[in-house]
Amino acid sequence: MKYKHLGISAVIIAIVVIPSSNIAMADETMWFDCLPREVIEHSNRVHVRCANDLVYPGPGTTPDAILRNTKNIRYVAIAKNDKDIVNRFTSMATAALVAEQSFRVKIPYTDNTNVTSCASADCRTPLSFGVRR
Repeated sequence: MKYKHLGISAVIIAIVVIPSSNIAMADETMWFDCLPREVIEHSNRVHVRCANDLVYPGPGTTPDAILRNTKNIRYVAIAKNDKDIVNRFTSMATAALVAEQSFRVKIPYTDNTNVTSCASADCRTPLSFGVRR
């Protein structure tokens, strides 16, 4: 009897734990079609200012918590530590700016990967980028 009770507890714990860990492992990135208005090179980064904002709800379970943590992303920026990536980023962003096309960036919800001076309130460092017509 003692082991039978333990088995039922283990099954109940597994049912509760597994779904919550799957949710945590969900894709925490999104695509943003930035309409570039400026491409600027700083000493430590290159940033693109978008004419449009990406507005998304922040973490939280109550409407107040979600609204309090809402982010309006207007800038995307990369560090200047890899010359080839910086050149591609600058070239694609400038091409989108001149052609009045979207500079498509895949960005994380969180600011954990932000380059220095990319403010958590309105900036993200993209994981992928390109030009979209």
